[in-house]
Amino acid sequence: VEGCVRRLRIGETAQMCCQLADLAGGVEEYVVEVELLGKFPPPFRPTLSKQRQLEAARILTKVGASHVVELGCGSGALAHVLLDPKASPPFNNLKRYVGVDVSPK
Repeated sequence: VEGCVRRLRIGETAQMCCQLADLAGGVEEYVVEVELLGKFPPPFRPTLSKQRQLEAARILTKVGASHVVELGCGSGALAHVLLDPKASPPFNNLKRYVGVDVSPK
């Protein structure tokens, strides 16, 4: 939903279809319609997603991780944080990073 809403202009609407598995093994389909009424600055600075990436990098640095496998990496935001030469503290231990996601991004 977030990725779709980011592309909208004020006043535009979008419909999204999602399928969710239920406990009985069936699948239910939902259609969600979103209209962008206005844009507001993120409530967190840096954004909450950026804070999560920085915290993950901090923990990986603390434990001395040299190999990272990220399941559900999306567009690779964590990889960008880990590979940023200007990061403070720098993440110098990384020898191998593998990111896997079902999205074509």
